[in-house]
Amino acid sequence: PYRTIANLSGDTLFRLGALLRTAQMAGALAACLEITMRYALERSQFGRELRKFQAIQHQIAILAEESAAIYSASLSATAALDAGNADFAVACAKLRANMATGTSALIAHQVHGAIGITKEYELHRFTNRLWAWRDEFGNDRFWAQRLGETILLCDAGAAWEVLTQRESI
Repeated sequence: PYRTIANLSGDTLFRLGALLRTAQMAGALAACLEITMRYALERSQFGRELRKFQAIQHQIAILAEESAAIYSASLSATAALDAGNADFAVACAKLRANMATGTSALIAHQVHGAIGITKEYELHRFTNRLWAWRDEFGNDRFWAQRLGETILLCDAGAAWEVLTQRESI
């Protein structure tokens, strides 16, 4: 049975906002990855394509890893919401998205050099949003504290089970 938004508690609305923001962050980071990969394929430096430099490959791999992690976390939290118990999954997903944002945006801008921040180039439209969104609906500290409190409420020795016995997708 679906409830109207007027019937939801403030905490529930906040958690849903965090989940939606996490999904937006996953999409924005995927866009950053695509733009960065396209740029590395098109540009050359020192007579070589950017994509052929091992350091660039490594940075793009990290960016892809972070993008996949946020995407997976948001899917997992959405599945937990469908199952009716999303508190822990949303906290994990939002914290993971917040943590990935700084490193990922930095990598995207480093690969692009100075062009990434120019008004005409599209990358900054996504990274500026990522930097703003990581503080909306709970910053790193807020969600880490929530997760810590959840684990501390467990009986002695049960924390591992709480973390590992979660339903998987």
